[in-house]
Amino acid sequence: MITDVKGRLVTQPGIDLDRFANRIAEVRECIEAGRELPAHFYRKFPGRDYLLEELGWLHLHVGHGIDDRVLLIVEALDDRVFFIAVTDHSIFSERLRAKSLRRLGSKVAQAKLPKRK
Repeated sequence: MITDVKGRLVTQPGIDLDRFANRIAEVRECIEAGRELPAHFYRKFPGRDYLLEELGWLHLHVGHGIDDRVLLIVEALDDRVFFIAVTDHSIFSERLRAKSLRRLGSKVAQAKLPKRK
């Protein structure tokens, strides 16, 4: 199951989500079909992935061929994938890495809870 946190995909101001909708749909389709994502969605350079290490969030390059700075932030669990936000690489230079997105951590945690009947 794929869940957009808060019922919609949080998008950084200035990013036109419509420009990347097909790429995000491709990610969704691959995940739902159990297929591996094409290589262009992944980082190209070796080194530490601080966002993954610190928050458990992957960043996928959905701007390939459109705007290489644009990323889809996701968290993958065994049975669900959470689409958290569409942002750009500027989150890696924030004083507290990804400070602008960390507030979404509580929304992700809340979305992980079982639904009350």
